[in-house]
Amino acid sequence: MDDQNNIAQDANSPTIHAGKQQGPWLKLPPIALAYFALAVVKNFAGQLEMLIPLVFAGYSIAKNNITAFFVLSMLLMCITMVYSVLNFIAYRYRLSDQSIEIRSGVIQKSQINLPFERIQNIKLVQPIYYRWTGYCCMEFDTAGSAKNEASIVAIKLTSAEQFKQRIMTNAPTQKSADAAAPKSTDAERLLIKRKLYDLILHGLTNNRIWIFLGAAAPFYNGIGTYIASVLSRWGIDLSQINLKTQSDFSVTLTVLTLIVLILLLVALLSIISAIITHYDFTLEKVSARYVRRSGLFTKREVSMPLRRLQLTLYQQDWLDLVLKRVNIVFQQNANVGGEISNTNLSQKILVPSITYDEADLLIEDAMPNVNLRHNHYKHVSRRLIAKLWLQFWLPFSIMISVGTYLLAKSLLLSIIMLVCASLLGSLAAILSWYRWGYYEDAQYVCFRRGFLGRDFGCFLHYKVQQVQLHETWLMKRHKLCSLSFVLASQTIKVPYIPITAARKMINRSLGQVEHSGQSWM
Repeated sequence: MDDQNNIAQDANSPTIHAGKQQGPWLKLPPIALAYFALAVVKNFAGQLEMLIPLVFAGYSIAKNNITAFFVLSMLLMCITMVYSVLNFIAYRYRLSDQSIEIRSGVIQKSQINLPFERIQNIKLVQPIYYRWTGYCCMEFDTAGSAKNEASIVAIKLTSAEQFKQRIMTNAPTQKSADAAAPKSTDAERLLIKRKLYDLILHGLTNNRIWIFLGAAAPFYNGIGTYIASVLSRWGIDLSQINLKTQSDFSVTLTVLTLIVLILLLVALLSIISAIITHYDFTLEKVSARYVRRSGLFTKREVSMPLRRLQLTLYQQDWLDLVLKRVNIVFQQNANVGGEISNTNLSQKILVPSITYDEADLLIEDAMPNVNLRHNHYKHVSRRLIAKLWLQFWLPFSIMISVGTYLLAKSLLLSIIMLVCASLLGSLAAILSWYRWGYYEDAQYVCFRRGFLGRDFGCFLHYKVQQVQLHETWLMKRHKLCSLSFVLASQTIKVPYIPITAARKMINRSLGQVEHSGQSWM
């Protein structure tokens, strides 16, 4: 405990500054036991599908023998605590002026030596059980890594800030970038803050509750039984409802009522999820760095240097269009050529549910002299409509028609469904083509895509790491191609554009990569 309390003093000691010499190994404070205990619980939860038989076995034991269930529960708690204590004892870390070194593990021991130049981002995470003690977790991301490379699981918040500053100022890439960058006059500036009303709108328009519903699938029968018992206590007996004896109007009204209730429940859960994730959201600009802070139970701080900004996205679902709201996403380095999950908040900064004017100001700050919404986008070839219809919507229409025939045994009805599905598929393909567009100038490559909603994106030419040009035999005949830009955050594909336009963008991007002298990270 004394080592932890004097951590700032140890960090400034001569041993840490003495070139390749390392400082002393530092221990964790006792509060870290809570972290390791919860880590064990999370690991169990991550294997939920494998633990379902164990859950049912535990339920059977509790139902028939409460004493055996109590003994088994105490045994599991003891195993969890022992494993947490062993992890706590085995964990050590130390810093030099060039790297951070971490030892951890009980059954499988690991030692990480992470040089500062590999660190692209440092996150400070403060779970609710750390709040009252003033501790936090420091998580380190590296370029090209899909997850945290290393973490200090318990450290005083003040010491974490000092370590963060030391690491960022001592990293060679940071030193060279700071030397080349103009001196900023803004020490710290609040760019945007989200209120509770904004988070409610974000929960409504960006519904991710299907993840929760999928995870709850094994428990649907039990949930249904519980809901039926609650309704029966309210005087509603579902077993007495016989749809065969009800009129068509009553059946329709019952189904619509159930759908509305389900949608309201889903919307409520989505709003709660948005509030938990983005509560007290602030985005600040500290010198040449964006700092996002948010979280109700677990407070997270993500810092992104502007030089590592790879891609700016302007996203609107169909309900965002109705409410005139926008989600801005700043993406930084991640897996090369990979896709970033919408739920992964560590590799991006998501600014939820802002107005058009606020979005324009944020984009202008991150990408000066670009107007994402009002650029003169060029449409991709109309042949994309035929491709979308043949590859997806025609097979989908045939499946609908065959399914209708198998259920209704009516050839006429199946033909009608085939025609209706084909017409709707054609409309969907046309809408997808209409949303697609691209634009480039001397600095930026911009694109537009979507279906019912719309996305705009923008990146600098010199951020491109690789370009890929795809041509089929049929596309060659019409002098078309699909062009992919591989960034450090994800791959952007622009389909069915003229080959001359593609080669022009390739030459400009690769020319800037070669001659600009600017680093992509």
